[in-house]
Amino acid sequence: MVAGFYHYLNSLTFATADSITLLAVVLMGGAFSLWGAVVAALLYQFLPALLNNWGVSADWLIILFGVGVLQVLTTAPAGLADQVPKDLARLGRFLARRLRHLLGRRPGGDAE
Repeated sequence: MVAGFYHYLNSLTFATADSITLLAVVLMGGAFSLWGAVVAALLYQFLPALLNNWGVSADWLIILFGVGVLQVLTTAPAGLADQVPKDLARLGRFLARRLRHLLGRRPGGDAE
C-alpha cells in the first residue's frame, strides 16, 4: 500500500519511525494469517484516529504500540488474530460453568 502510493520506497519517503510502527502493528495483529493483516490494518488506521479524537499526543501511540508488542510476544506469539478467538471461547466456557453452578445452587434447583 505504502510502496504503491509512493511508487518506490527509500529512507526519505518511508521514515524509520513509520517502519517500526508498521512492524509493531504487524506483530500485534499476527504476521502469519490473513486475519492478522486485517487486525494490523485496523490498529494502524483506527488507533491513531481514536487517540487524536481523545486529544492524546501522538507520542503516546508509540508507547502504546511498544507495550502492545511486548504483551503480544509474551502471551500470544501468533498475534491477536489467533489469540482473541481462543480467549473468547475460554471465557464462554467459564461463564457457562459459572452459570450452571449458580443455577444448581439456587433454592429449588436440581442440585441435591
